[in-house]
Amino acid sequence: MKPEKILFGVAVVLVCVAHAYSLAWGQTADQLVKQGEALHAEGKIDEALALYDKALEKNIRHQQAWYRSALAYYDIGNYQEARKGFKGVLSMYPDDMRAVVLLGRCELTLGNPEEARRSLYRALEHYPKDLTILVSVAQAEYLCGNHFAGQKYFEKALSLDPNNRDLINMVSDIKEANQRLLKEEKAEKRLRILSVFNKVLAETRAAEDAAEAAEMRELSKKLAVAEAGRSIVNIWQKIHQSQENYVRFR
Repeated sequence: MKPEKILFGVAVVLVCVAHAYSLAWGQTADQLVKQGEALHAEGKIDEALALYDKALEKNIRHQQAWYRSALAYYDIGNYQEARKGFKGVLSMYPDDMRAVVLLGRCELTLGNPEEARRSLYRALEHYPKDLTILVSVAQAEYLCGNHFAGQKYFEKALSLDPNNRDLINMVSDIKEANQRLLKEEKAEKRLRILSVFNKVLAETRAAEDAAEAAEMRELSKKLAVAEAGRSIVNIWQKIHQSQENYVRFR
């Protein structure tokens, strides 16, 4: 793209933002948010964000301004800023379940499934039959390595929308993967049991060998004592014989 076109595009955005700010003067935070929502719906995100920011300047605790600003970032894929915005909402309005759900979705997208689980389970308590929340919980569980819990929540989601082809395929694939995983876990368990059995058997054999070696040592000692006894007897007999000869030929 030519530099002239890039500069022209930047200029257009700046003009639009400036126009949004000019509209903001003298208007209430509520009016600014409503205008921002209209621009947001038209896809004019930068202009909408400018109005949300202006609304927050007028009322820093304006719940809808915080939420709509975070949602705008979410819609354009800026999940870092969206997460900040949803956390801002919840810091002041902790029961805003819209922010709870979308914060969980941000955490999922940013690769934080444990954080996502905390938000999404909280939302699930309030909306146990919400399809989006159930699917999000299932994804979080699966990404945390809880494959069978993930399958359970995907199946719950499918029960709410039984003709959803994507969910049907997802549940089928996960069931197949979990069956393979179960077989692998069983095989691994058998190997662990066999390993323990072999270890016990080796220890038993070692103990038996040690006992046998001790027995052999004890037997060797007894034989040595017996041999020493025989040697003493032989010496005594020789001495006795020599004494008899001495008496006989004296």
